[in-house]
Amino acid sequence: MKKYLILLALTTFVLNELFAINTYFKGDTLVVWAEGGLSIRDTNSISGHRIDVIPYGEKVIVKSMKVFKYNEEKIKLTTAFQEGEVEYLGLSLNGRWVKVIYGEIEGFVFDGYLSKYSAPLLRENGYSESLQEYILREFGLLSQKDASGSGGDNVVREKYYGRGVSFFNLGTKTAYVRYILPGFSQEEIVLFIKNSRMTNRNGAPRLYENKFIKDENIRILKFIYDEDGDGQITIRILSGMVIVESEASC
Repeated sequence: MKKYLILLALTTFVLNELFAINTYFKGDTLVVWAEGGLSIRDTNSISGHRIDVIPYGEKVIVKSMKVFKYNEEKIKLTTAFQEGEVEYLGLSLNGRWVKVIYGEIEGFVFDGYLSKYSAPLLRENGYSESLQEYILREFGLLSQKDASGSGGDNVVREKYYGRGVSFFNLGTKTAYVRYILPGFSQEEIVLFIKNSRMTNRNGAPRLYENKFIKDENIRILKFIYDEDGDGQITIRILSGMVIVESEASC
């Protein structure tokens, strides 16, 4: 009986991780999310000789399997910086070196820059499309509901997309927005935030809190937000799911 319980627990864990970039299998096609291109090297190390650079949005075919997150490395994505009296934190990407095929080239890349989803579109200003635009394009709108209270206050909008993605907006004097993204990983949402205007200041996200709650197995990231108003973005990263919440003054 114990053997079957272990198997059930293992199966549940794998299913929970299945849609995240933490998991891929030999022969899968993944997309490069490194906005400056992704180096492909001759060995599984950052010190390996760079064979070529794979452009942003290009696809690679992986030659190995990754099911569990172990023996991962960290690559610095942004550095800490000061703005007035506020000191913002740097960001790192977790990942492993994986052997891939790109065209006729075979080598190793850092999988923290890979995704199973198409890369966000980059605008002329160098920033990516908004999260709402990306979700609509990538997952497709299935249904939506709009409601408002007396006098037009407390406008509520709900949208439901493919792959279980959802959007909730409560519009009052302070607008609250929530995205639930099943299947997103920490690396994917961090890269999206880094390449967007939402929290950006000269190419660096304004991250002011980064903590891990061990008992709940949740990573929480908090950013200053000023794309369409002043506020903050809170990102909660669970196993195989990302929740993005923003509050901005209207």
